[in-house]
Amino acid sequence: MPPQERLTLDEFRGQFPDLFAGGGTKARDRRKQKAKPRVTSLDQLLVPRPIGRLKLDPEQQLSSQLYNALLAEWGAGRLQCVFTCVSNEHRAPVYNEDTAFEASAAQMKKLAMGCVPGFPDWVFLWAGGGLTAELKIPGGDKVMTLVQRVGGAKLHPTKRQPGRLSDVQLVVQGWCQHLNVPHTVWTGVEEALDELRLLGALLPR
Repeated sequence: MPPQERLTLDEFRGQFPDLFAGGGTKARDRRKQKAKPRVTSLDQLLVPRPIGRLKLDPEQQLSSQLYNALLAEWGAGRLQCVFTCVSNEHRAPVYNEDTAFEASAAQMKKLAMGCVPGFPDWVFLWAGGGLTAELKIPGGDKVMTLVQRVGGAKLHPTKRQPGRLSDVQLVVQGWCQHLNVPHTVWTGVEEALDELRLLGALLPR
């Protein structure tokens, strides 16, 4: 019986390329190209977000403008807080007149994870303080009445004009006010920056 020929690893790869289709150098290079870049610094995290062909309603446009303004203040070294846009408006369930939530499966998943419908659009945190903020297009009254009832206080939202704080947003506003948690409503970028400066979360220019 003739002696069995021994193949080097490279020769074996050459004769049976299918066995190594997922682990070759070229395959590894392709995976590296597809891999998402790692975020290791704030300079990578806090960057402008391209809108492209996205269709934004007026309040969403205002939110995007605020984000870009905050980036500019951060880049100038004046921003003294961390921030995020909660962006739960289109994922939160609808609060109907029967005090029950009507929600899709995706919305129910958000609820199960702890999403609170009506929570303010923006949250700012800094050493020793914080602020929640709702962005709205100018106009309209935003009132929340705390009514004392047997067994405790009940938050009772007033009627609102279309385009203003929704009933569930008014409930969350009243919740914040009841616990002395800072809550505000902004109708413009400069108004937002002015209040952040007043609170010490943004240094003067």
